[in-house]
Amino acid sequence: MTPMRKVITKRMKESQSIAPTYQVSVDVDMTKLLDLRKQTVDLVVEQTGLKPSVTDYISLAVIKALLKHPLVNSSVSADESEFTKYSYVNLGIAVGLDSGLMVPVVKNAEKMSFSELVVESKRVIGATVNGKLKPDEMADSTFTISNLGMFGVDSFTSIINQPNNGILSIAATKQKPVVIDNEIVIRPIMNITFTGDHRVIDGLEGAKFMQTLKGNLENPIGLLL
Repeated sequence: MTPMRKVITKRMKESQSIAPTYQVSVDVDMTKLLDLRKQTVDLVVEQTGLKPSVTDYISLAVIKALLKHPLVNSSVSADESEFTKYSYVNLGIAVGLDSGLMVPVVKNAEKMSFSELVVESKRVIGATVNGKLKPDEMADSTFTISNLGMFGVDSFTSIINQPNNGILSIAATKQKPVVIDNEIVIRPIMNITFTGDHRVIDGLEGAKFMQTLKGNLENPIGLLL
């Protein structure tokens, strides 16, 4: 066990023992979001020199949803006597390396334009991959996302990154048959799963958060406003 592996082991065991968790899973029709990416990707490249990924657009949708559901964007005190709802979003992004898992943080993401979000996300992820991430760039996350879609995963659940009260698992977008207006059509469908800490976030609030997030992803035009 490497030092990093030992830290991961300790943190995951602590998270599982601390938080009574549950999962809420929904399928998302990605047709409009993928169309939005096609329409805006060149504009972002012109502004930043960087090509936004689908994860960047999903991140924006998550940030907007968290602002509407601050209970999901929260943490519990060590003695469990109180909890804090955050008015800002420090978005953790799980990054898998050969040596283990790290979570760089995009801080004050709610204040960023989409182009700024793309730049900062790629900066902290690049620093993580290159082994240059600073300790304070891994601290103070308020919510975390984990994307394994690039590996073709149908669905999965994640362990909460303490002291967050929630984490979102993002699976692959795949062409699937769905029923729309009583007709079977093929659409790009992505599964997302929310893992919530039941000490603070009841199942109803978790479901409402996922309903908002699904709406953001399926009708994304308002995200860039």
